[in-house]
Amino acid sequence: MITATTRLYFRTISPTDRDAFFRIYSDKEAMQYRGNAPLATLEDADRMIAKTLRDYGSNGECRLAIVETASDQPIGSFLYKTLSETSCEIGYSIGREYWGRGYGLEAVQAMQAYLRQMGYHVLLATTKTENTASSRLLQKAGFDLVSEDKATGQLWFELDL
Repeated sequence: MITATTRLYFRTISPTDRDAFFRIYSDKEAMQYRGNAPLATLEDADRMIAKTLRDYGSNGECRLAIVETASDQPIGSFLYKTLSETSCEIGYSIGREYWGRGYGLEAVQAMQAYLRQMGYHVLLATTKTENTASSRLLQKAGFDLVSEDKATGQLWFELDL
């Protein structure tokens, strides 16, 4: 376990997460704002997990499973990627069946504390302009909107820890 809250804990992704990750990442509605296409097959989930494990820690990139403590089931993932000694970019995905429960905000806030302990002072996040739920979540977590790229439809947020 990397870090935890009362309702969630974060751990390294495992091949046993295959079915849960397929359910989460094959959902077209939930994945409409991600840079990658939704998963189409269980083998796609296997490849995603294998790439995550292969890339873990390389280039400062780390994707963790977000696990609901009560069910012990993965509900999404959290990514952080080192940009400099003191800054990193974050990203997160939560399965649609878990939306509306405050898990996204809880996950971001828990990882803010963890990343602060890791020595990061600045967190960056990006979301598509039309992903208003994620924009609101980031702002609730204390992030400030710092730029908008109208050509790509991306919003950039920043948080000083």
